[in-house]
Amino acid sequence: YRAVAESVRTHLPREGCIGSRNLGDAQRALFHYFANLTTVREENAPIDQCVALLVQYGRQGFEMRAPAGWEVVWAGHRRGDDTERYVLYVRNPR
Repeated sequence: YRAVAESVRTHLPREGCIGSRNLGDAQRALFHYFANLTTVREENAPIDQCVALLVQYGRQGFEMRAPAGWEVVWAGHRRGDDTERYVLYVRNPR
């Protein structure tokens, strides 16, 4: 996870919260450890004010199309692992 976390870190906004969707506890801990990235879990709290959204996709259901109001700024996965894919979205300016 080090390479993935370091890669996404270069695309994170400097300010504002980062929401997350479908990110497991182990992955959340590893992103925090390797990239000092703490996310607001969409499952537990509203992410309306977050400026970015990190989403974990599985092998199925992976689609690069951004949700309404967001744009893709980064996508990645661990080398040799096609079961977990990560996409970082940022909010479109209003």
